[in-house]
Amino acid sequence: MLWTQGIGGDLLSDEVLLDVKGLRVHFDTLTGPIEALHNIDLKVMKGEIRGVVGESGCGKSVTSLTAIGLATCEVDEGEILYDGYDTVYRRQDWEKWLIRLSTIISYIGALLIVFNVLRIIFDTSAVYDILQGAAMMLFGTFVGSIGNLSMYRHEKEMRRIRGNEISMIFQEPMTA
Repeated sequence: MLWTQGIGGDLLSDEVLLDVKGLRVHFDTLTGPIEALHNIDLKVMKGEIRGVVGESGCGKSVTSLTAIGLATCEVDEGEILYDGYDTVYRRQDWEKWLIRLSTIISYIGALLIVFNVLRIIFDTSAVYDILQGAAMMLFGTFVGSIGNLSMYRHEKEMRRIRGNEISMIFQEPMTA
């Protein structure tokens, strides 16, 4: 391995960290595909700091997002090698593991719902909680209907004052 000195005295390796070769990508639109990048080549060595500069819309973000695998475009040609691994066409082992893990987690989430339903069905304390909740709802309905009697009495008095033609009286002119 050969090391060279870069700006600021940092040592640079001759090993390639990021190698983009002949990258061509497009975005699918309603009017058809639009080519975003055409034949991009970029090489970044280990320890090197590289800036991508250009006009608005020239493809800086698409290039960097495609390089790290977050772009929403389709790669037509070329390859992106990060530390020797192809990031475009070949899934890495950790990505495969992550996909398997997310699938397992989604199955566990579905099973938790089933387990909660079964716990409610077969657990006597849960049945007691359900019955207690139903009793509270009935009691609340009964108490609420008693409260409505006084409101009905109030409504009769309001009709006597305003008559039956007006259904609402607003206190502020903005709401009227």
